[in-house]
Amino acid sequence: MKKFIIIIITLTLYNSSAYSHSQLTKSDPSNFTYIKKLNKIILEFNEVVTLSKFELFDSNFKNITININNIESQIIEINIPKIKNNEIYSYRFLVISADGHPVSSAGVFLLGNKKFNNKEYTLNFFEDKFLLKRSTKGLYSIKVPTNIISIELRNKLLKAPIIIDNQNKVNLSFMIPFKGEWEITLIKEVDKFNIIRESKIIQVN
Repeated sequence: MKKFIIIIITLTLYNSSAYSHSQLTKSDPSNFTYIKKLNKIILEFNEVVTLSKFELFDSNFKNITININNIESQIIEINIPKIKNNEIYSYRFLVISADGHPVSSAGVFLLGNKKFNNKEYTLNFFEDKFLLKRSTKGLYSIKVPTNIISIELRNKLLKAPIIIDNQNKVNLSFMIPFKGEWEITLIKEVDKFNIIRESKIIQVN
């Protein structure tokens, strides 16, 4: 069992029906998928947005140069230069919604067939124990009750959150794109009006 770091738990109660802006509805490649080749990344939103910023990073968080101009569309295509196989890549983007509100998010995919060492973390959320496992394919999996409506991954380098929505699944899987300190937040539905969030920090080696 690998050592992990736990920070002070923060619980926040708030109304889940908060006003929402532009949302990413589809991406290609999809989040946490394995692909054999890549020419472009396609982002599809629920409305027309303006792409303000897009950055692509390798597994050492080295920035890969992407040339873009401000693109205004509901479906945004970003041409990608030739990149190395057997790497986990992450990207973050900033778009401006029709009402002028900035929206940022991030995605992760694996190019090639890289193998990983198995890894396990035991974390306490909402007074219960959760086992977080990484397989040799690089996917972390965690078993959760269906009232866990989403998981957020944050890192001080990537900044934009990686969000895993739960569609009534018990086992959720995701990739952590590079080493370092990661904050994992579970979002739990209390009732149809309120949710609570709880965060822990793990050190990924």
